[in-house]
Amino acid sequence: MPAVARFGDVCGGGIIAGASTVLTNGRPTAQITNAVQGHGICPHCAPVTSSASSTVYAEGLPVHRLTDACSCGHSTSSGSPNVNAGG
Repeated sequence: MPAVARFGDVCGGGIIAGASTVLTNGRPTAQITNAVQGHGICPHCAPVTSSASSTVYAEGLPVHRLTDACSCGHSTSSGSPNVNAGG
């Protein structure tokens, strides 16, 4: 199972949003459609997380994980060292 991504984990740029009431290692849990810090010209200018677990949710949205995609074409390259999510 892939590691759960969190606020500050990297998908080209840092994930800059997350579930404020569901924390993973003390940080907001990343969900599908969360904003990612812009890191170049479009499509890298305003990316969002675009894939996630089909079975694990935080605040009603699917949880984004290590290797899940972002709209800019990057995949998330960092995540929790000890919390995983299937699906």
